Amino acid sequence: MGIADPDRLGIIGYSYGGYGTVGVIAHSTRFKAAVVEGGVYNLISFYTWLDKNGRNTGTSWAEGRPRHMSGSLWEHSQQYIDNSSIFHLDKVETPLLIFSGDGGASRDFVQVGKLFSGLRRLNKTGTFVYYRGEEHGMPTWQPEHRIDLWERILSWYDKHLN
Repeated sequence: MGIADPDRLGIIGYSYGGYGTVGVIAHSTRFKAAVVEGGVYNLISFYTWLDKNGRNTGTSWAEGRPRHMSGSLWEHSQQYIDNSSIFHLDKVETPLLIFSGDGGASRDFVQVGKLFSGLRRLNKTGTFVYYRGEEHGMPTWQPEHRIDLWERILSWYDKHLN
């Protein structure tokens, strides 16, 4: 249709969109640059994760809508592996900018740390930026952090899409 240049496509995802974004770039080379924040990349570790208050929200997250893993980790372990992008990072060719806060929702920091560590071990192009004291969701961040982040995102796309 001539609307978009197929050689200059970028993708961005936040939270569940981050989960989807990494899933897409693990199975397609269509996008030339990607950016994610938050998200779950290892369903197995998230399923068994406890927050600081002793709650396990990963179980209901994985088994509930819209994930529908069809049951528990022990009943459907292969489905959890297949739907965890951490197990497919060897196929990622798209440069990935990862950002996160390190505040109370430490789940984000742990999950993106696993994502970045996997990419780094596989010698993939990725950058991990975290913002001290910020929670899940960039719209609530301090203005200086939001400005810095958007400058990084625009620079990332400028570098990898041109």
